[in-house]
Amino acid sequence: MGIFNFLKKKDGLVKSWYPNGQLEYEFNYKEGKRDGLQKGWFESGQLKREVNYKDGKEDGLKKGWYENGQLWYETNFKDGKRDGLTKSWDEDGQLQLETHHKDGKQAHLRGSEVSALKAEGKAKTKGNLFISLLVAFLTLIIVAIATEGSDEPFVKIMPAVASYLVFRLIRNKTF
Repeated sequence: MGIFNFLKKKDGLVKSWYPNGQLEYEFNYKEGKRDGLQKGWFESGQLKREVNYKDGKEDGLKKGWYENGQLWYETNFKDGKRDGLTKSWDEDGQLQLETHHKDGKQAHLRGSEVSALKAEGKAKTKGNLFISLLVAFLTLIIVAIATEGSDEPFVKIMPAVASYLVFRLIRNKTF
């Protein structure tokens, strides 16, 4: 369990544990591909996520939880693509978003109900924007200082990578 000969196709149950002995995740391989129910836990032992795999692709209901035990999201997958209803909640159990997907593409939002939730969500996160931008700016400065004068190709691109990640963070409003 948990150790594979990587020259062979993986087959069977894989488990990993935190240093405190708590199970971190478990999933199954079948003919080298993930297959069946995968579970992950927080270090506290609280369930973190459940997702089903079929032939190496997510297939069926995927759920995630906050560490306090509150459901974070539920989404359906078919052949590795989102398909059906997706819902997400905040840590207090308030519905934040409800969308529908077909073949991995967003089909529609749930009208004014979602608009109201989005407006409420934007109001909740507005205060975090300043902190997120400050952290992003400081990260860019630290990366620039740390990589200054290096001739390594990977190190030379780090400021650009950090800038791109900050751009994606702000563009996707994941703050």
